[in-house]
Formats: sequence, C-alpha cells, structure tokens
Amino acid sequence: MSIRSKLFFSAMLALAVGSFAQTVASPQNNRYILRPSDTLSLIYRYTPEYNATVTIQPDGYADFPLLGELNLAGLPLDKARALIMKDANVRLNDPEISISLKEFEKPYYVVGGEVNSPGRYEFRGPLTVLRALEIAGGIRTSGKETQILLIRPVSETLGQTQILNLKQAFNHGDVSNDQLIEPGDILLVPKTKLAKVKPYIELANPASYGLYVSPTQF
Repeated sequence: MSIRSKLFFSAMLALAVGSFAQTVASPQNNRYILRPSDTLSLIYRYTPEYNATVTIQPDGYADFPLLGELNLAGLPLDKARALIMKDANVRLNDPEISISLKEFEKPYYVVGGEVNSPGRYEFRGPLTVLRALEIAGGIRTSGKETQILLIRPVSETLGQTQILNLKQAFNHGDVSNDQLIEPGDILLVPKTKLAKVKPYIELANPASYGLYVSPTQF
C-alpha cells in the first residue's frame, strides 16, 4: 500500500473513530453515550426558574443553572441523569426533575473509495455491506469487488479491518460473504489495477483524446 493510500485510510478511520465511541450505544449496557453537541433539557417541577436546555460543549462540560458545570461527555444517559440528580439533591430538598435528551448525533456509517456517492450515511437499523454499497450508488467500474475493506472501530484510536470478496454476490447473487455492518463502520472500495494504470494508458494513446491519424496521409 502506498504512503498516500495509508494516509487516506488513516484519515477515513479517524473520521469515524473520532466520534464512534461516543455516538453509538455502549455494547456493555446498550445505553446511549453522551458526546459534545448533544443537548439536554431539565424541567424542575417545583422550581421552574432552574429549567434549562443546555448543550454539551467540546470540552465535555455542560453548564446548568444552579448546578454549574458538569462533565457529561462519555457517560451513558442514565449515569448522566444520576449525576445531575445527585448535584441537585445537594442544593434542593428532594427535587423532582424531568431530564431528557433533546438533540443528539445519530449513528452513522461511512462509504468511501470507488462508489458513485461516497459519504457519511445515517444508520437506521439492520444493514448489510451489499445494501450499504447500494445506498452509496453502487460500485464504479473502477472499483475492486474482491477486496472491499470493512473497518470497524474498536476504540477511539484503533479499528479492525476485514477484506471482503463480494464478486460472487454481484455476478451470481451469492451473498454468503455478505455481512451486517454496525454504526461507525467504514466501507472502502479500492481501485482495480486497470483503473490505477488507465490514466497512463490514455496518456500514451492519442486516440483517447479524439485524435485520429489516417494511415493514408503519409
């Protein structure tokens, strides 16, 4: 793999890994994990003057009336509620607070490389690699169906890479190598060898530029 390719793959991995660990449900307890830009609403039943809608800042803190700053990023929503209630109980006598998540970043996956519509797509339920590629407009003729990369982040800095051969699926409907993807996954379709050298072939072939030399003109 060339240095340029390695840098590209690293950049794509960083794009998804940077927020993967905080945007999807925790595998241990299946709870949503709070992250910067999420918005929480607090409604006090008996002291509405402390009602607030606040956004978690890039440093992970949210600033609440009465409670001050609380570091909530990286916490499951239920633990964030417990922390807020604990602080509120120190300042108020047995408060009743309704705490809800108003805005959050939806789980997503990324498709890149030789597809017709590369980009970041919202994850809306069970999804296979083939279906994800279809949603991304399908593989270009320059794409290599036998070496599709599935990168699955396992932490904020590491990811597992699997190479999938889906040629039989595209040519004969054999989906035995297809598999489910998860939120935060990255699919990369590399170029075929022919696609890599094609620009140089065209450069060496005047006919590709619409030029025609008649054998009778000499």
